[in-house]
Amino acid sequence: MLPVFDSYGEAGATILLTSTDVAQNLSAAVLTLSGKACRAGILTLEQNDIKVAFGGTVPVAAVGSVGHLLKKNLPLVAFVGTYTISTLKYISAVAGDHATITFTPFY
Repeated sequence: MLPVFDSYGEAGATILLTSTDVAQNLSAAVLTLSGKACRAGILTLEQNDIKVAFGGTVPVAAVGSVGHLLKKNLPLVAFVGTYTISTLKYISAVAGDHATITFTPFY
């Protein structure tokens, strides 16, 4: 486990998600477990890239548009903070090219 997660609780079940051409949030079942809010998460991507945004911003699947581009097959990406996790939205970076997302929440 990465040292940064020592203060962010214990890992929950790792799940698989699939990006689509419509921006999605993490499900309520991921955001809360047994009354505990998700405080951090790590993800990796397979097959294709995604774009993410936070704080109510909706990522757009087009080059040069809003959203952080996350590339497939790179080292894991960590997100920290309940607000960051709860407002995370993701979308396929290129329409029709969907990604398999492996996500592990920390509670």
